[in-house]
Amino acid sequence: MGLPAVSSIVNPVRVSVFDARLNMDYDHPGYLMDRSASKLEIDSEPIKLEIDNRAFFDSMGLKSIGALAQELIGRGERAADEATVRYCKEGQILQSPHSGGVSQIARMRTEKSIESMLVFIPKNPPELSWEGGQTQIEYTPDTLRFDWITHRVKFDYTPYSIEFSAG
Repeated sequence: MGLPAVSSIVNPVRVSVFDARLNMDYDHPGYLMDRSASKLEIDSEPIKLEIDNRAFFDSMGLKSIGALAQELIGRGERAADEATVRYCKEGQILQSPHSGGVSQIARMRTEKSIESMLVFIPKNPPELSWEGGQTQIEYTPDTLRFDWITHRVKFDYTPYSIEFSAG
């Protein structure tokens, strides 16, 4: 740049202007995951079913050995009692002279009553009982643990600058 009034010549000046800069540096966020597996335990006790069919079978006429034995003992006792009564009556008939004796005894021995009954529907159902039958379940679900990794942003600030250079 030259000025006419000045006797010397001034060299030109260069001015360089640099803008301010903000540089950011960062890492991507992330996570670490830890998993503890689930746990399942099942403890089961089977059910024990008991069926008592004695009253059911007795009502249909199907007897157990014990019930049949008791019934036969009762029948024998009744038969002995009835035979004793019958022999006493026959003895009284034979003792009286005008009773018709032997013919009356023969007629008594041939008269019998027959009682029969058909049973189609049992009177007593089977008796059911049970015990046990427990199930215990223990379950622990999965456990997930997250460790979040967050990084800070790093800033590098360069302020503006002006450079002057001659020439």
